[in-house]
Amino acid sequence: MKYFLIALFICCATITYSDTLAVGPGQQYETIQSAINAADDGDFITVYPLSFGEAYSAINFLSKDLYISGIANPKINGENSPIVVNMNYADYANFIGFIVTGSATSIGINCTNASIQEVFDNTVENVEKGIYISDCPYITVQNNQLRENVSGCFISNENPESDIVHLNSNKIYDNNIGVYIDEIHSVTLLLNSIYHNDTGISMSNNPLIHTYISNSTISGNANGIIFGTYSQGEIYNSIIWQNDATFTNTPASLNITYSCIEENYAGTGNINTNPKFCMEGYYAYHLLEGSPCIDTGDPEETDPDGTFCDMGCYPSTTDIKSLKGNHWNWVSFPRLEREGNDPVIAYQLLEDMIPFPDEMTLMFGDETVLTYEYSNWSNVEYEITSDIGYKLNPQEEGAYILPEPGSRLSAGYTKTVSPNQENWIGYWLPYTQSYEYALGDQLDHIEAIYAENWYLFKRNGRWYGMSTGTIEEQPGTFEYGKGYMLIVSEQFNLHWIHFGVSPTYEKSEIEFFSYEDKPNYEAIEIDSIENGENVLEVGVFQDDVCVGASKVENFPVHLMAYTDAMSRGDDLTFELNTGRGTTEKYKTVLKYDFKSGKYISTTLRPLSSRFSLIKLTRSDENTNNEPSPFNLNNYPNPFNPTTTISFMQPKKSEINLTIYNLKGQMVKNLIRGETPEGLQKVIWDGNDENSNPVSSGIYLYHLKTEDKVISKKMILMK
Repeated sequence: MKYFLIALFICCATITYSDTLAVGPGQQYETIQSAINAADDGDFITVYPLSFGEAYSAINFLSKDLYISGIANPKINGENSPIVVNMNYADYANFIGFIVTGSATSIGINCTNASIQEVFDNTVENVEKGIYISDCPYITVQNNQLRENVSGCFISNENPESDIVHLNSNKIYDNNIGVYIDEIHSVTLLLNSIYHNDTGISMSNNPLIHTYISNSTISGNANGIIFGTYSQGEIYNSIIWQNDATFTNTPASLNITYSCIEENYAGTGNINTNPKFCMEGYYAYHLLEGSPCIDTGDPEETDPDGTFCDMGCYPSTTDIKSLKGNHWNWVSFPRLEREGNDPVIAYQLLEDMIPFPDEMTLMFGDETVLTYEYSNWSNVEYEITSDIGYKLNPQEEGAYILPEPGSRLSAGYTKTVSPNQENWIGYWLPYTQSYEYALGDQLDHIEAIYAENWYLFKRNGRWYGMSTGTIEEQPGTFEYGKGYMLIVSEQFNLHWIHFGVSPTYEKSEIEFFSYEDKPNYEAIEIDSIENGENVLEVGVFQDDVCVGASKVENFPVHLMAYTDAMSRGDDLTFELNTGRGTTEKYKTVLKYDFKSGKYISTTLRPLSSRFSLIKLTRSDENTNNEPSPFNLNNYPNPFNPTTTISFMQPKKSEINLTIYNLKGQMVKNLIRGETPEGLQKVIWDGNDENSNPVSSGIYLYHLKTEDKVISKKMILMK
């Protein structure tokens, strides 16, 4: 069932409102209660705020069907009154736009014994029961803030068989219990944010309780949901994350679909992945750009902007870009307020950055196109488009966000890329994907990919860089809203492919070296380090200043060196750290010559090449050893029905290449025996040892050489 549209329906009373009564300084009535006393069923009462710090007294609807609306959130303080706003027996009543407070034993808004009631746009705080609901056949509580109460919303009906409660788009936080459900036929929670409570939602053991939680976010509570033993629940398109306890007790039935749940729960479309919340002010618990919850809800539903449904209470009609201060963020802007890919004025977008820095620089390629300093923009005419990648630096330490409302660039958009130039492009698909997924067979035309925290280079038909390695390594990934630079061999119309979702590549943080990043870097790959078993980190230096460093977790080690062209005469040096200080320094290295196929003893000059493959060794003798055979790959991946497995064999030797399933059972042996040196390719047709086709799923291809064992995953999709 789809509760999204059902719960958005708000029942409208069929009465005709007649008079409007005004309350406030200089108005017809001085108090709200005096206006209620004079009103008839169907009247409007409009309330204006009192002077700063003053509040109206507690009110009683007197069972009248009234529409009471506050202008600019007037405050009602019930002080020691047991009920601050009493809507008892007001059958068709509306209460909208107030701040309601009282004592620790007060009920904030009492909604009882009525046919239809609506409570909208209020803040209820510092009372025992924020909103108390009992015996209302149909009530909607929408767009309220319920905070710092014993219970934000307390539902306890004497005749629950037919009662229906809708809690829509409320913020419920800092309460002992966010929502307490005692006896009720049906409670629908839609688009609610329930956070920082001792308990988010608590249910009694009543067997009549049916709770439907849709498009809601429950996070940061000590207890996410406490179920009654006999309660029944359905959770749909929601996020339940970072609660001390996700669920307490086992309900009679619980169905979870298309939701992000911190623990693994069976159900269609569920994920167990960090949702990437923004926690900045107004945007708290909105989803940051690249969140795995964006566009991954029920595929049959859409958000207000027409994109696929997001999980959680805040559909991503606004992108929220996370930026690091004093750092070159490689960005793009897939969502802008424009038609198609029309350009927009850059500074008008960047002015929305939170917090706003004193200085800021935007670059396109190697060119600075816009700066902000001394309270002035350098180029108020500069325009940006969604298909281009940029580099953006808020030049102060700290964390920033940049909200970007508007429409998203079409997933099917194409961009022409050309050889003999740097192609700076944006990534506009809302899915994190490996380079193989995102580019597919377009990789045949690509020579190099630069990203903010990874790189990829093709040399002699073989890929080098952060996107290659063993099965334990996460590949370099394309992320929504990031910018990338491509070098291509021929002109073609690039289009991003949605083939799957990959875990985000995150480069390991260094501990012993420190350096400052710059707009550009050169890539240095260390194939091996002589006697490097105990090395924890390696740093690269220019003029005795560290310009890049990486952890040594396995080989090859990938370095991004932020070298300075002004000091091109100064050779680079390398330092190793074992955790007990710097132990080795290298200036002369063995650099691989891709033309001759040999490692040559040399020094590295800054910016002498975009990509260098080296060994750190005390030997100064040239060697013809090929790079280590880490480039085990298959293409296409996923595949149906065949895929080609390739790897570089450094020398003639015995190898074993075998396919296994995830249970560790051998499926098929592809190579066993001696193979020549050089690039090797073998096709797997998806059949087992008995020539029977295997089922769809994930398989491992396992390469064993004389001194190495490497495994990688591939996906067969039929």
